[in-house]
Amino acid sequence: MPEEAAQSPGSCHIADEHPMFRDGIELILSDALPGWSVRHATDQAELHASLGTLSPGDLAIVSSSLPGGDAAAVLKILKRAAQSPAILISNGDLDEGVTAAALRGGIRGFVERDITRDLARLAIQLVLAGGVFLPPRMVNGLLKQTLRGEAISPVVASPRGQKGRGLADVGLSAREKEILECLAGGMSNRAIAESVDLEMATVKSHVHSIMSKLKVSNRTQAALMAVELGIRSHTPT
Repeated sequence: MPEEAAQSPGSCHIADEHPMFRDGIELILSDALPGWSVRHATDQAELHASLGTLSPGDLAIVSSSLPGGDAAAVLKILKRAAQSPAILISNGDLDEGVTAAALRGGIRGFVERDITRDLARLAIQLVLAGGVFLPPRMVNGLLKQTLRGEAISPVVASPRGQKGRGLADVGLSAREKEILECLAGGMSNRAIAESVDLEMATVKSHVHSIMSKLKVSNRTQAALMAVELGIRSHTPT
């Protein structure tokens, strides 16, 4: 399990058109993030106004079908909150192109409306801990897109002069490949350490080495590159 977010209480902005869903997320937040304040928005205009009060480290949980425009319009609004992690609520209407654009734009997690309480809590904690939460269906969709030869994101495209780079070209050790599988599954450093039976400091060193070899600057990009390289994701059982 990912570590709890080690930070003082912040604010969560829930933007969704369904009152019962907003109330359900707020109930989960009261358990996962005690002391955090909650703001609500019911359409894109209210979301736009709400995001103006976000502080770095706050959290936005936003419906992709929020009234007032399409999913692309929601993503455009969320660019204003780039300093704060955001989770997008999917109604099953996000195609692979929109998903990739959301990841490029900094969206750190996706949840579907039928998500369980425990999994939603995990997604929130994981995103606030610096991880990325992707439902298996979306991971599979991105992988299929990659296998068709379509670039899923410029930020994880092969470095200039190294197009077509495969796993063998990256030079990961067996242990690094194992840890990258965990990163692709959205696991935190603590969860990885428990899964592979290593000290936290050792895991952090491996993660740094992995990002250096993949030529990426953060865990989100490393997780996406893992999909590009065809590495299966691993999540704790």
